[in-house]
Amino acid sequence: MSGRLFVHIGPPKTGSTALQMALQNIDKDDFGYLGVRQPRSANDRTLSALLDDYCSGREPVLGSDLKTELTTVRDRVANGETLVLSEELFLVWEPEADIWAKLDRLDQMLSDIERTYVATLRDPIQALPSYFQELYAHLSMRERGRPAEFFEHPRCDCYDYEKLTAWFEDRDLELRYIGIEHLARGTAHLRQLLGASCKIDAELTIPSVNSGTKSSSGEMRVLQPTRLTDLTKTGLQRRLVDKLKTTSPRLHSAIRQWARSVVLKPESSQTLEVPAARAEQLQCAYRRVRERAMVLSAPSP
Repeated sequence: MSGRLFVHIGPPKTGSTALQMALQNIDKDDFGYLGVRQPRSANDRTLSALLDDYCSGREPVLGSDLKTELTTVRDRVANGETLVLSEELFLVWEPEADIWAKLDRLDQMLSDIERTYVATLRDPIQALPSYFQELYAHLSMRERGRPAEFFEHPRCDCYDYEKLTAWFEDRDLELRYIGIEHLARGTAHLRQLLGASCKIDAELTIPSVNSGTKSSSGEMRVLQPTRLTDLTKTGLQRRLVDKLKTTSPRLHSAIRQWARSVVLKPESSQTLEVPAARAEQLQCAYRRVRERAMVLSAPSP
């Protein structure tokens, strides 16, 4: 009997970390968890990390490690195992590869494996301020000061559930949705989340992690201080710093350490609101897909 690979793709800020913590603790015969391990490690070489490096373009050539891992997955699925891969970075926009390019590359790698994609449904207006907060340290100075532009950016299309659904339907691929409320309950059954095609069942204990503060008018978020080093993350400044790192590593290290101590803007709290037109677009798409998904993919009693 053939098994199946379930690929959980996020989006970010929809309970992925909690789900991954629960999945990595399942100890069952004929089950394997291949996704990111929590807490994350910079040296992670799991299948999810190898795939993300390839899909994002950081590793433009299909490496031997990834080829070996994919061969192992094919064999395990062919032998009847249920495998789960969870990595929300597949839906994180990057300058070298947008969301849709990453999904294209991902499915090309998995095209000969029996698979189901899984995404979590969460109201975008609740998720987006938290997403801005999470990425704040990696944003340019312009982006930090203009959250409205951030919310309009294609990186936030990961919360356009109609566009996401259409991408999978156009390719005749199975996409199953999990309502975030099923993760928030603290316990869930694997088969309830993944559907009838999941041959293995297990009770999951889902922790509460990465919760943020909320205000009645929007999302009150604590934003990190802006330091002198943040001015060197883009453009000419970035190129000059990279050159200095190559030509004089010790001087680069000393200057960087000093620049990190210089605070240009202290830590602050800010209410982040999604522009009205963008909010309406994303929420309408979310409600329509949720209504359909809850009919097609409602957990079993």
